[in-house]
Amino acid sequence: MEVKVFENQREAEVAEANAELAMKKAKWAKDSQVQEANWELYRKQKAAEAILYEKEKQAEAQKAMAEATLYSRQQVADDELYAKTEGGKGTCCSCSSSRYLHTHTFWCHGR
Repeated sequence: MEVKVFENQREAEVAEANAELAMKKAKWAKDSQVQEANWELYRKQKAAEAILYEKEKQAEAQKAMAEATLYSRQQVADDELYAKTEGGKGTCCSCSSSRYLHTHTFWCHGR
């Protein structure tokens, strides 16, 4: 009978150790899945950040091009206005109008 008690005790200890091991394996599997999910989120976030960075750079380039185009057009308008004012010395007929270009004020009035 003592042997049977000892066997039962050993079986209980083995069952307890197996249960502990199974719980640890389940925890490790869960931790592994969480790490994989976190890695996937991190990867997607970095990819989205890269796309955003590229779009920001494209927008900056478009803005710079638009500003350069505007500047160029303003220069052409200034040159045309300057030519119309007899080399910048005379006055333009639109001086009496309130709807003249900012550049007109500069060329005609030196402001």
